[in-house]
Amino acid sequence: MRSASLALAGVVLLSAALTAQGDAPPADVGGCWQIVAEFDPTKATNPFTTSNQIHMIPADRPGKFWVGVTCAGLLAANGGKGGSDILTGEWYAPLGPNPARVVWDKGNAHPSNPINTPNNEFGFTMLDSGTGLRTYAVWDDITGRSLALAYYDNAAKAWLKIPVNTPAGYVGDPSIGNIDGKTWLFYILGINIAAIPITLTPTKGTVPLSQAVTLITGVAQAHSPTPIVDNNGNVTGFSHHETGSGDSDHYFSFDLLSSTASVKPLTWDTTPWSNNGGFAGGRIFDAHSGPPSTAQACAGNPAGYRIYSRDVYFCAGGRAQIGNTMPIHAYVAPGFKAGITSVFFMGLAYLTPCVKITPWGCLGVNPSFLLPLGAGAHSPLTGQASIIAPIPNDAGLKGFTLPMMSLAIDANLTRTPPFWLSNSAAFTISPN
Repeated sequence: MRSASLALAGVVLLSAALTAQGDAPPADVGGCWQIVAEFDPTKATNPFTTSNQIHMIPADRPGKFWVGVTCAGLLAANGGKGGSDILTGEWYAPLGPNPARVVWDKGNAHPSNPINTPNNEFGFTMLDSGTGLRTYAVWDDITGRSLALAYYDNAAKAWLKIPVNTPAGYVGDPSIGNIDGKTWLFYILGINIAAIPITLTPTKGTVPLSQAVTLITGVAQAHSPTPIVDNNGNVTGFSHHETGSGDSDHYFSFDLLSSTASVKPLTWDTTPWSNNGGFAGGRIFDAHSGPPSTAQACAGNPAGYRIYSRDVYFCAGGRAQIGNTMPIHAYVAPGFKAGITSVFFMGLAYLTPCVKITPWGCLGVNPSFLLPLGAGAHSPLTGQASIIAPIPNDAGLKGFTLPMMSLAIDANLTRTPPFWLSNSAAFTISPN
């Protein structure tokens, strides 16, 4: 541990202050957007007619994820009240011959205060606390353009809607997450994604009247922020969307710096509008207002709002305070055959623009100096590979962000060559 700490301190001394997060996108493993069969409204087991938002967080065992969708035509037996409603349940990753599946909650209407109303709800997003438990969730009351909040009542096995005030200038698309030991509300403010502290208890939530800070700087209009969270429940980045050229596309922000531009996978420009998505490992889920363009779509994409998915390889980077350890993760889609390993590297500078190395991906960190941080095997159930980096208890390291990336090696030889380069990510030592 001492040698790793000294190496980190040395890299910090050699590095310059970073003003960009690099521009290498996640490796595109799937190659196209495809209808997600388990969320298709034409499937008899799905109690809704359309779905236009999805969010997922890891649940209480590997391979299981809590899921929430915004949908229309929700059956009353599943908590439908009319307009657009929220439906929650469990998504199970594919394993071996068994495909992915979803089990919906039967009536997520709490007897005291249900989350669905005859008004329009949208954008149900849960807090990933790193515990695998459902705790809190936020969404939009579209009719009143106000923030809504719920606490998960384990005794009733249902979401209980509780009071919360709406911050000034709130437009919508809320999510919540923990950064440096504090819980934050993320939402649209102007053309940007803002963050403001939020205090949560089982009976209410409280948001200050001010204290909002810009977290993601929009170009035309940033929206749909979905936190990327490590195993300790700490937010390290965001999957989000940005409008432009008459539609909305998927972007990533692999740091928490408003001064850095978000990364758009160049191969992901879709014709229809796409919005609020989720992810299970490296399987990215988006809601699309219609079928993607021919070049982007897999076969058999009907019209209408539906949930689509795409498989990628990405490195989430890491963030930690001095004197602590930093979990660093990389992801592939769950359900693969065991045998994929990721090797993690730290560098001194990003390569911008990144250098495309076909078919591996795009190299986004300058290879003139790369410090190996370790390697981890990917879990077939979660898609995740992890390492732990010790952070020295040295106040001089506060606030440093260093370039990093990962390389996946597939021993199953399912690709030729069997390697994937991750996006350029950030190794961040908290300024707090």
